[in-house]
Amino acid sequence: MDIVRVLVYDVKKGELALINNVGDVLFIDIEPNKLLDFIRDVYKNPENIYNYFNSIKNMELNKE
Repeated sequence: MDIVRVLVYDVKKGELALINNVGDVLFIDIEPNKLLDFIRDVYKNPENIYNYFNSIKNMELNKE
């Protein structure tokens, strides 16, 4: 399965989006066929990117 890594750029701040105060860069690993839907969703509501990121992290934690 192919995966695309998307780095998130915060246009308002003019820098890569960070997920915490430590300075980790926000990135999303996503299947290419889901990328367009993801972009549309985040364009409509930018806060969705953080919800999406957190849901992925929760899934990874549940696997362990």
